This record gives sequence, structure tokens and C-alpha cells, in this order.
Amino acid sequence: MQTVQLYINDTRIELFKDEDIALNESIRNAKDIAKVFTTFSKQFTVPASKTNNKVFKHYYNFNISGGFDARTTQSARIEINNLPFKDGKIKLNGVKMKDNAPYAYNITFFGSIVDLKDVLGEDKLTDLDDLGLLVKDYSNSGILTALQAAPGETALPLVTANQQLYYDTRDNTVGTGNLYYNASYLKGLDPKQLKYAVRLDKIIDAIESKYSQITFASTSFFKDATKDIHKLYMWCHRKKDLITITPGSEQRITFDPTYSLPAFNIEADSDAVLAVSAVAGDTFELAVSAGATDKYDLIIKKNGTIVKEYTNQTGSVTYSTGSFVSGDQFGAFVKTYDKSITFSGIRWIFKDNGSEFQDEDANNFTYLRSFSFNIQEQIPEQKIIDFLSNLFKMFNLVAYVNTDGEIDVQPLDTFYTSTSHDITDYVDVNESEINVALPYKEIFLKYKDTKTILAAQHLQEIANIDWGGNEYTDTGNLYGETYKVEPSFNHSKFEKLLDLSDNSVDTGIMYGYYVDDNQNGYLGDPLIMYIDQAQIGVQMSINNDGVLSSFASSTIINMPSNLEDIADETSNNIHFNTELSEYNGLSADETLFKRFYENYIVNIFDLDNRLTKVTAYLPVQKIVRGGKQITLSDVIVLNQNKYRINSMSINLTTGKTDFELINYYD
Repeated sequence: MQTVQLYINDTRIELFKDEDIALNESIRNAKDIAKVFTTFSKQFTVPASKTNNKVFKHYYNFNISGGFDARTTQSARIEINNLPFKDGKIKLNGVKMKDNAPYAYNITFFGSIVDLKDVLGEDKLTDLDDLGLLVKDYSNSGILTALQAAPGETALPLVTANQQLYYDTRDNTVGTGNLYYNASYLKGLDPKQLKYAVRLDKIIDAIESKYSQITFASTSFFKDATKDIHKLYMWCHRKKDLITITPGSEQRITFDPTYSLPAFNIEADSDAVLAVSAVAGDTFELAVSAGATDKYDLIIKKNGTIVKEYTNQTGSVTYSTGSFVSGDQFGAFVKTYDKSITFSGIRWIFKDNGSEFQDEDANNFTYLRSFSFNIQEQIPEQKIIDFLSNLFKMFNLVAYVNTDGEIDVQPLDTFYTSTSHDITDYVDVNESEINVALPYKEIFLKYKDTKTILAAQHLQEIANIDWGGNEYTDTGNLYGETYKVEPSFNHSKFEKLLDLSDNSVDTGIMYGYYVDDNQNGYLGDPLIMYIDQAQIGVQMSINNDGVLSSFASSTIINMPSNLEDIADETSNNIHFNTELSEYNGLSADETLFKRFYENYIVNIFDLDNRLTKVTAYLPVQKIVRGGKQITLSDVIVLNQNKYRINSMSINLTTGKTDFELINYYD
């Protein structure tokens, strides 16, 4: 027998002498390979003693104001024989009553990793304030520059919101997405079709920054710059079709204060632009002259309050200020959109009994663009906890809290260690079980969303499984159900453009067309991709707000890719199954399945694999933290056979441990 000490917020809790506390730990086992493990206990009770009543604030009495909050978990730790065993959380489930008096508190202990759900709650990626620091130029010139800039923490890939791009040297139809450049025809890529993407590790950093309770270990998969998280991007596609260009903040129009008339004064160093002495019949207007495609908002304030607001204006317009009386003061303000505007004229017009007075000497005629692409405002509205869970599914990750209180995230194969423990001498030989290890006849690994046009057509016309999906089964007639691992991300198929008039001409251009199979704008789940630079082989036509421009042949631009290296089919990819590279047509074999799932699943399907259940009575040194503690990542040796731990349940009082073991694999 061992002595168990339980602390809640550093207060030692009194325990029943005969109460067993059993803790369960489980890795991704053959019964549920899509879940992350955590330590948890079966429900157990502690007496309603004076000390415990104080800790739980007499929870049974709801008339006590400011009582114990059972909706949340409380920090806790367990020691065995005064040696550290486990840090975590306690959840109060309820109170047992006897003779109308409290008898015992029913509680559950959880390992620290359960904090993630509690801390993150329903928060979304759009709540990550650090992403708001990533603000990008969304003028046409800025977009075209970004399309050529090397990917960093953000990047701009050639993925269109709803414009179909193609290349046809015989087609000069104006206004199309034909990238064939002909100086006489306005067509080609519309820059406003493109949206920025943010690298996944920047999202991880933003999560850590917002939540002080979450720190990922420096050794974590999330922190290793050589891993996929530091090379993959999420496309900032918050609404289908084009993004909404909104006006920025007000920019005050200033005028020459040397101009003055008895009834019309330009005031210097004042919140008001004009002071007016008015009589019956006077009128007051603001006239501006701008280009036919220059979009702006104009605001007129009287005595500091908006009296006229004109939105989505273009060209030259005269605006009335509305009614006024002597002593009213007027101000004028402009809001720009995604490009700067230079007005050719801005003037006030004051008409007094038919005589017109105007000031054409505005101090500033140029107003800089005020709309920018803000990553936080444009990132998909996915829950943070779902984002993390989907990464766990993609890369077969497990997580645990290390001794420094940090969350260490590792692929399952990396998580496993070679540390071994021989438990032969501790096993109860009177009873054990050896069961079938395979509860499924097949396993599907696929993305939840493959509904963009080419990915949808892949399933409809080419293959009998979703684009990038993997159906793993054995050749035999296996018994069981089908199990699916489905990250809630979009997995698109990209298109390498050939000359439609001459298929032998490879343009070198690969792009993403983000529409459904009816060619309607599509939202779907967040698109995850690599973004790699590649050289185009033709002059690429661009329709730049009605002005024809182009990228020269050999220009290097950012292209979307399912492969880390767009031109190297042997590089890592984010398919679950081998697919042909969209860029060069060769088999891309370095799949997520091969890199993160194959070892484990092949072992599960192995004819010789078994699920072995044994009971051992472990000494305290095998339970408490230290060099000899058995952890889920270790190897168990039993009668000279080696096993991996699928799950274990430890009775902390007796040391009785029920092991569920699978055959060892390296």
C-alpha cells in the first residue's frame, strides 16, 4: 500500500482511507487513432471534512454567495509517498449527502493537457490580435509586387477567388482571364482576385501570445523550423469571391488660410475649416474633381457633426452642405480605398446673391490609400481548438505537458522512445488476455473538404477516392468497420496551364481556381498549401484596373502547391495518398501517410499483431516522476517480448496497473 497526497491550489485534501484513486492514460490506440491522449482519473470521492468543506466552499449550500465555481477546473497535483507524481486539474462533479448533511465530494483529476479546451473555449482565429499586426499592401501595384516576393511569414499565391485563368495564343477576347499577352487587347489576371496567406507557425505564435497559459516547448513539432508547420500557409479567404474593399479613416482636407472674404473665412489651426456669415439666399457647396475610376468617400461636417456623407464616389462632383446659418463652421474630409487619389481640384463655392466666391488653393490634393489587407480581418473564421485538432489529425500528433509545464507536441513516431521497463516480475500471471488488435477492416485518411472544382472532378472522373485521400486496407476479407481521419481543411487541386492552341507549350504557370464544380465562388474550410516560387515561361498578361500590363517571360512568381518543392515530386507533400504532381505529372510519394501514419497503421494491420492485456503491481519508483517512472512513450518488456503501451490504468494506492499493450514496432 502507498500513501497518496492530493493538493488543490496547494491545499492538501483529506482522503478516505479506503478510497482507491485510479488514473487512466491512453495513447492513440487501435480503437480511436484520431484522438489526442490525456491523463484522467475515474471519479472518486473525498470526505466532506472541515478542510475539504473550506476548499469547496460548502458547495452543497447554494445560498452561500461567491461559492465554489464547479463550472471550471482547479489546479491540482498528486504525490505518492510525498514524491511527485502528476500535475493537473480537478473538476468537482457533485456532493453526496447523507441524512441531509454533506458526506463526500465527487471529483475527477485530469492531466494538464485538458487545459487547452478550457482556455481556448469558442475563440476563433479571428480573435488572435497578433495577426492584426500583419498588414499588407492591397493596391494593384502592391499585389503584383507581393506575387513576386519570396514567401515569408505571409505570402501571396496565384490563387483566384472566382476568375478562371487560361492561356490561348489564338484567343484575344477582351476582359477574359486569358494570360496570353497581346498589347492590343485588355485581358489577363485581375490582381484583386488574389489574397494573402499566412504561415501556420505565425498562427501558433499568435495563440501563445494571446493565451499566457499556453506555451509550446522549444522541442515541439510546432517550433521546429524544419517541419511542415513552418512551410505551410493558410489562405486568408474569409468570404467567397472577392474581398470587400472598405474605406479607411477620415483624412481632413485643408485649405489655404490666407484666403478670406467677409462672409467666407478659411481658419488656420482650427478644427473647423470655414466660418460663414450667412444671409437669406446664400448657398454653400464643395466641388471636387477626380479621375473617373478613383473611388472615395466624402464627408461634410457642420460644427463638428456629420451633415452629409457621400460614399463610393468617383469623378468630379459638387456636394451641397445643406442648410446653414451665420456662425456655422464647416469641415471636409475624404476617405480613400485601395489606391491613393490625387484630386485635380478641391474648392468651396459660396454664392451670395448670385456672386460666386471660391478658394481653389487646397493645401493638399493627394490622399494616400487607406485600405490594407489585414490578416486578422481576412483569416477564415475557424475555432482555434479546431485548427489545432486538425493539425493533430494531419500529422498524427500527440501532446503532453513536460516537467517545465510546457506543452510538447510530437508526431507519434517521434514521441515513442527506446526507454524500456521489464515488468515481468510484477505481472499477475493468474489472468491476462490476448485479443485481436484490429477493430477496423479499413481506414480512410482524407480531407473533409475537397469540393473546389478540380478536386471535385478528380473524384467524379478520375479516382474512386477523394483527391489526396488514402484508403488503407489489407488484401484479405477483414472484419470490422471503416474508420475515417478527416482534418477540416480544404485540399485543392491546382492546374498547370498549357497553351490551349498548342498543348506542347508549357507556360510554367500553376494556379488555384477557388470555385465549386459549377464555377460559383466557394468558401469551404480553410485552404492549407505550400507556396513555392517558380519561373513562368511566357509573357503573362495582367488587367490592372483597366490598364494592360504584364510579367515578362522568366519572371519568378508565387504558385500554390501541394508539394514543398513545386518542381520536385520527391519532396514532402500534404496528400495522404500518392498522387501525380500537378506541376510535372510525376508520382509524389512523400505523403502524410508515409511520413506520419504508415509505421503505426502497418503495425496495426500486421497479421502477427495482438492486443495484450495484463495486470501488474508496480513499485512506487515505477509510478512517481523520475528516471524509473513508466510513461506512455516507453517500451514494456514482458517475458522477453517488447511492446508499446496503448493505455494504462494505475491505482495509486495499491500500485495495481492494468496495461493494454500492442506489439512493439520501431
